[in-house]
Amino acid sequence: MAVKIKDVAERAGVAKSTVSNALTGNKYVSEELKRKILKICEEMNYYPSFYASKMAGDQSNIIALFLEENESGQYHSFYTELIESCLKHISASGYNLFISYNADGRERQGLLQKGKTLLDGAIIISPASHDDERIALLEDELIPCVSIGKPADSQMVSYVDVDNARLVRNAVHLLALSGYTKIYLLNSSEKLNISCDRTASFLEALTDEKLEGDESSICYCTESSEEEGAAFAKKVMAEDVAFITANTWLAQGVYACAAEMGLGIGEDVGVFALGGKVDPEKTPRLAYATQDYGKLARLAADILLQNLEEIGKGEFSERKIISLPCKISFDASINRK
Repeated sequence: MAVKIKDVAERAGVAKSTVSNALTGNKYVSEELKRKILKICEEMNYYPSFYASKMAGDQSNIIALFLEENESGQYHSFYTELIESCLKHISASGYNLFISYNADGRERQGLLQKGKTLLDGAIIISPASHDDERIALLEDELIPCVSIGKPADSQMVSYVDVDNARLVRNAVHLLALSGYTKIYLLNSSEKLNISCDRTASFLEALTDEKLEGDESSICYCTESSEEEGAAFAKKVMAEDVAFITANTWLAQGVYACAAEMGLGIGEDVGVFALGGKVDPEKTPRLAYATQDYGKLARLAADILLQNLEEIGKGEFSERKIISLPCKISFDASINRK
């Protein structure tokens, strides 16, 4: 079994951050404790890639972008904007961009093989609801990492994100104002941390608006597809019901189901999409939220490049958190006349 940074920390009786600081010099660690940690690393045959490369004075000038991993292998439309923004920003600073899409555990392990990694740093998107394996691997190798999307509370990496909690509250409020008496959330995969944040905010918002609802009002959609949206909507579709969907694909499924049952969108049934690419031909027009994915990628790259510069100077790099607002396009799918 491969030795991880937490194993060294447990043997030394210190926090993982202390082991990291002892190996990278990012923050002061006494010489006595540093020698103890280095000795334990040697005994356990633990030599993380980033430490090894720094000792050798090497840099690959490669930064990885780890896209969301999903069982269907679905390529989301916003990936292109993220990739273009990352590539433009990182290349301007003299780095090359490596893109990892839907890699399995073995491929990730090979990329981050102990002492042989090609990466100077990494950006990941859509972190998991529990400890994300990508972040854990990067942490074990002491490779600087920034997340697009809030990571699990136990993983203290820098991140940029949109204010998903406020967005969901606003969506529930808009639908309640329009007179919808029952609201459902078609969420993304339960494995993603963003889904957990949406769920918590959704349930709180229902209480605030004095609407009935509990966990049964939420559907987690593994593939976030039109078919999943239609399948769930068919079970609960009725007059005065509204749906908040994780993306526009799920919203299209609700549209299709409403049409099949002879119910009017924006009249009998409300629909609001939290993200995705909107079809301008869709009638009635869909109310949705837009996120600036290019800006999210640019900010994540900025943080990572700053971290790498600080590490190169032997300086301590503080954790950074940036939260961006979303723009809501209020339209016919929730606006009752």
